Amino acid sequence: MQLNTALQYEESAEILSQQGNVSAAETSAVQSINLSTQVTVGAEALGSQAKNSSSYRTVLAYSIAVALALLTTVVVLETNRIMRIARRRRLLKAEIDYGK
Repeated sequence: MQLNTALQYEESAEILSQQGNVSAAETSAVQSINLSTQVTVGAEALGSQAKNSSSYRTVLAYSIAVALALLTTVVVLETNRIMRIARRRRLLKAEIDYGK
């Protein structure tokens, strides 16, 4: 929408220039340039924001993957120890009748 307005300003500047109204043509051309610059700055800001958001998601995904890999490694390496502790606790809780 804004670029269409900037284009209209430019076309108006050309028509005014052809008619010999240099001052109005310059004013219209400056408005066109200013509006085009505003649109460009806005587009660059949106692009930068999208890039930052994408980078954040990538870092988050890799962080979660590394954390899950570490957790999985600990579980796999410590499974034997956890099972021994569980068996020992079961034996301690069991009421053993020694036949007295």
